[in-house]
Amino acid sequence: MKYLFTSAKALLLIPFTLWVTSLSAQTNIATTIGSYNSSTCAVGDTIVLPVSVNMASGISISAIALTIDFDNTKLLCIPTAPNSGVYATQVHSMVAAGFLSNVTFFPNQNPNPPYSASSRNQFRAVWFNLVPVAFNGIMFNLRFVVLSTGSSTVKWDLATPGNCEYADELAELISNCEFTDGNITCGSAAIGPCAPLNASITPSGPTSFCQGDSVTLEAYISAGLTYQWRNNGINIPAATNSTINVTNSGSYSVLITDGATCSSLLGPLPVTVIPNPNPNVFSADSLFHCGDSVVLDAGAGYTRYTWSSG
Repeated sequence: MKYLFTSAKALLLIPFTLWVTSLSAQTNIATTIGSYNSSTCAVGDTIVLPVSVNMASGISISAIALTIDFDNTKLLCIPTAPNSGVYATQVHSMVAAGFLSNVTFFPNQNPNPPYSASSRNQFRAVWFNLVPVAFNGIMFNLRFVVLSTGSSTVKWDLATPGNCEYADELAELISNCEFTDGNITCGSAAIGPCAPLNASITPSGPTSFCQGDSVTLEAYISAGLTYQWRNNGINIPAATNSTINVTNSGSYSVLITDGATCSSLLGPLPVTVIPNPNPNVFSADSLFHCGDSVVLDAGAGYTRYTWSSG
């Protein structure tokens, strides 16, 4: 009888153990970047990539942190409106309020092959709400302008802790989340990456100067090249010559394209514009008699003073 009881107990434990193992291994949240493949795609085309989410039953979120890498020599992530600074379109209604996104160049990130420090841009999105939500389907869309044909991976930055995660209303990280990369193939996938230009931006003079002055930046010049200058990673309208005259501070770069198959990004080159001094001349004595004198004070902190009675 003791043997039968032990056997029955074992039979009860086996399925229970298997059930617990299966539950702990399930994917709580799966997030997927869409893919695009077209043989007729060309440089200048705009491509929309959906980012979709699938939450398991009983899972809800109160915080989102997402980071996506893309090759800035092949793709340009564009905002919802010019200079808006908002890069995600058609954000799901459950997370639309308080959803923030931007695109920035981060040169000091952890390795995330196949990206190098000079060709890697990141889309970043965050969201937070004290009230947890649950939903499935498209979370938002990304829009890219094609800069160079060929195949390019649009990849989650799982190499950097904290860049891809979800949290619940208790600020606890949600485990067992999967992130699936996307891919854009524009034209033929057989078109390989080109060798970047061994060149840099050449300034005509100092890149740190006083307000009112300027500096001319010159890119590599050769027949058949097209140019697009950027300031802080944002395209400068109509700045499509091999040179640009700069009067504002910023981090300047230029995308150089050779036909439809090869692009190189030169820079960034920092430019600093120093504001002109604005002294406030004053006197301790507002009234004085004829024959007396008055001391004028222009304030401290300047290195050179030139007085004028004009």
